[in-house]
Formats: sequence, structure tokens, C-alpha cells
Amino acid sequence: MYKLFSDASGEQLCEFLITTERIWKTSTEGFRNVFTDCPPCHFELLFKICLSMNKLEKNGTVNVSDLAREMHVLPSALSRDLRTLENEKLVERYADPEDRRRMIVRLTDFGSSVFEEYETALLSYLRCVLERFGEENFRRLLALQKDLLFSFEEENNVQKEGRA
Repeated sequence: MYKLFSDASGEQLCEFLITTERIWKTSTEGFRNVFTDCPPCHFELLFKICLSMNKLEKNGTVNVSDLAREMHVLPSALSRDLRTLENEKLVERYADPEDRRRMIVRLTDFGSSVFEEYETALLSYLRCVLERFGEENFRRLLALQKDLLFSFEEENNVQKEGRA
């Protein structure tokens, strides 16, 4: 039989990757189940944009260029995503009255209510999961995830510098 990794630490890394994928798939399935009563929309996209808007928000509006920078996406990609959400009547874009070259985006009233519905369902589901998992376990996991993310980011920077 073919072995993907030949040593114990390699097997642990493989188990880490498999478990991470299973957590992603299982949680996504759970999210879909709790969202069945919510209005249909591209919620994952709306969620990412709302999180970033929340960091930048001034009077409920955000400059599209600032939003693209915050989300680490190209303005053209963000524009496509915003068009999708505009078609669903969740956001609207308009020219900045102070500088007509800049575009402003804001959540519509309908977008706010849809987001609240999804957020309520999501938080309820996550609270149930975390109740099973335990508050202390969750705190430890979150700290470890942040450390792991930092390690990935550091290694990615080292890899980039090595190629430069």
C-alpha cells in the first residue's frame, strides 16, 4: 500500500490536513442546515464584505477602494462580488458626493435584515457547538489557531524572500 508520509510526524501532518478538511465540510453542512429558513443569497460573500465594512465603516458607508484593500482582493474582483450582491438588493454603490471618481458602498435595509437573519441562525448554531466543545477548550483552540496562522504567515514570507 502506498504511504503518503513515511514518518510519524508526516502521519500527524496528514491527520491534521484531513481533520481540518472534515471540520470545514462538517461545519459548512451545519451552516447550510441552519440557513434553510433564511432568504436565499450569497451569504458567505455578504458575510466577508460585512466583516470588512464593519472595520472601516463611517456612517454606514465605505469607499470601495478601501474595502478592496481591507479584504486583500483586487478592486475588479470586489466589483464583481458587489454586483452579485447588488443584484440581490443587499448592497448599493454610488459615486462619492465629495469626489465623484470614488465609489461608495453601503448595505441596504434589506441587506441588513438578511444579514441579521443569517447572523442569528449562525450564532445560535455556533453557541450549541461551543457548548458541547467547552469554553476553555475554545479559548485554547483560538489561541493555538492564531499561533498557527502566524507561523504560516511567517513561513510564507520566508518562502517569498527566498525566491526574490
